[in-house]
Amino acid sequence: MAPPALTAKGEEEWQTLRYHVEWSRGFVLVFLFTSDLALQELLRERLERICLLRTVPLEKLSPRNPATLVEEVLEPIRQSSSVLAEVRSPLWIDLASGRGPEWERARDNLLARINEHREWLRRLGRPVVIVLPSGYRPRLRELAPDLWAIRGYSLDMGEPGLLAGGGRESGVDAAEGGETVRPTDVPAAASAGDEARLKEWERLERTSSNESAVLMAGLQAMDIALRLSRLDMAQRIAAEVIARARSRVETAPEVSRLLGIALNGVGQVAEVQGRLEEAEAAYRESLELSRGQRERVGDTPEVVRDLSVSLQWLGDVLGAQGKLDEAMACYDEARRLRQRLALALPHIPEHQRAMEEIGQVIEALRRSRSRQS
Repeated sequence: MAPPALTAKGEEEWQTLRYHVEWSRGFVLVFLFTSDLALQELLRERLERICLLRTVPLEKLSPRNPATLVEEVLEPIRQSSSVLAEVRSPLWIDLASGRGPEWERARDNLLARINEHREWLRRLGRPVVIVLPSGYRPRLRELAPDLWAIRGYSLDMGEPGLLAGGGRESGVDAAEGGETVRPTDVPAAASAGDEARLKEWERLERTSSNESAVLMAGLQAMDIALRLSRLDMAQRIAAEVIARARSRVETAPEVSRLLGIALNGVGQVAEVQGRLEEAEAAYRESLELSRGQRERVGDTPEVVRDLSVSLQWLGDVLGAQGKLDEAMACYDEARRLRQRLALALPHIPEHQRAMEEIGQVIEALRRSRSRQS
């Protein structure tokens, strides 16, 4: 039997899934819905090859007995290897292979338990991919609403248009699966998932924890508030994340990235509200943190991208203040960085698009400067 083939749309979704796992610097939860075992194997092998290139193992949990399912999955999560956590090894949990009533009951029980103990997942500090049967999404929302709220991405491979030759998995009606969650979707109003994430942050904010997983939850909530134009909320969340991150950054330098993202959030709010000098100060500090991160870990794709984004934010606010030469220098450096990423990672179209957009801004600045001279 020929292996499953993805359509162009399916390949785009695969790249989005890959992006969430490969570029994560800490915990991220991904749900993949598929009842096609060959398709699951295809995606897992692709991810495994990427991990091998990074010399990072892909940890796989594939329980084969419904009677021991809960124990086989919960124990490795509860007693996770510190070595795997240090290298941020992705964890792939196959809960889609079992069939029949016993498996269904065991799977439901496990997800309810994980929902109750979701902090165990956060403490892993690495990507977690949970594979479930296609069409299981409504059941997951019912059984594990808190898990669903903290997900970073989800995809039902049974949706039409993803697989060549029909677009649905054999024998499976995925119509009840609902929409595919895309990180670029911008709803006009808060979705149920948005509100759930904001409530999850409210819960975590009441704790004294400054662990990276808690900071990440705050940054997710900040992004939602910014997207929904809830500026006061975004600024309040960013300030809390910044305070917690500063308390750790000297002893845990990797937290500087999260601090930089929160500072960019402060800068965005200030920029929208016309406080350009305050925005510039926030962006400059974020940029310095990105440069420091580069010195510590080198030119990884994530570091190079973060540096490019910080330069763009700073360039924007400098241009708005009429500091065109400084803005041009920021944009030039940002474009060169994106060009490096576009050449090294041609399968991620974001970098080519960003490079072209920065080039257009540079040309606009040059025309503006010419008119002034």
